[in-house]
Amino acid sequence: SIFKAGNTTFSYFIDGYHDAWVENGTRRYIEVQGLSPGTYTLKSKSYNSDGYESKNTASIKFSIIPPWWETWWAYTSYAVAVFMLFAFYVKYQKRAQAKATENKRKEEELEEARQFQLDMLPRDTPDELGLDISSAIQTATEVGGDYYDYFPQKDGKSLYVVVGDATGHGMTAGMMVSITKAGLYGIPSIPPNDIARRLNRVIKNIDLGLNRMAFNMARFWEDRVEFTSAAMPPVYHFHGETGELDEVLLGGLPLGSIKDETFSLEEFNFNQGDSLIFISDGLPEASNHTGEMLGYDAVYSCIKANGNQTAEEQKQSLLDLGNAWLGDLQNQDDITIVVVKKSKPLE
Repeated sequence: SIFKAGNTTFSYFIDGYHDAWVENGTRRYIEVQGLSPGTYTLKSKSYNSDGYESKNTASIKFSIIPPWWETWWAYTSYAVAVFMLFAFYVKYQKRAQAKATENKRKEEELEEARQFQLDMLPRDTPDELGLDISSAIQTATEVGGDYYDYFPQKDGKSLYVVVGDATGHGMTAGMMVSITKAGLYGIPSIPPNDIARRLNRVIKNIDLGLNRMAFNMARFWEDRVEFTSAAMPPVYHFHGETGELDEVLLGGLPLGSIKDETFSLEEFNFNQGDSLIFISDGLPEASNHTGEMLGYDAVYSCIKANGNQTAEEQKQSLLDLGNAWLGDLQNQDDITIVVVKKSKPLE
């Protein structure tokens, strides 16, 4: 037969990939898909037009190079990254758990401190000298240092009313309240400014650093009031007969500032229908959603408008004023209100 190159056919075989020789016809190229990365040997042989196989078998080695993301160093990087992510997750979980435990502990301590603060308040409201008394503390999120108390005298002729505000928050403020309360127990029947002077010395000697105690104290008699102050907001004296409202503000440093500090004394009549309203700065300095403070003018107007009401109603009107101003916000500082009204004559 006559040999015709155009009639030559081919077959091929790839070690590790094929199980049998593959007919390739007269094509002089091979198309292969699906080879995994690695080194292979391609074998090829030809057949003439009569179908006789060539004596020689051609072979060639070739390699399939994997893409970079399938190389050994890429897989090593993946393994390292997974390990690091796992280690980070475990560390994060431990930190989150420790933080949750610490937050729970702090919340429990704050609640204990807040309860301690409330335990410092008087359990009973005195019914002396024909006085109608109502009081409240609206606590802030943190433990503050607001405090009020009553000290009736054994002879029944006078009653001390105290409202204080320790600087700062937390346990130190609570300690300041405790010291103040302890220092006032068993006080002799002396003018309020002398009591303030003695208590100032006690607080200064104990020395709680920069912590101080702002302080208002009034001694009520049958027909008059003696009043002293140490860096507290004013008290408001409502005159039941005329409807006028006096703002009584005395200067001075808070207790614990200077050891030998002296305090001034204000004395004024307290007649039937009169009220004396004590507040801490938590109410006038309450800030709403826009950061605007309520202010002392709003407090003054509220007290004057409600001065003829009972002590409870006057107190509630001030609490309502603060709640309306804050909306759904929590008050930033303790709000303390004590209202003392002379509602009935002594028999």
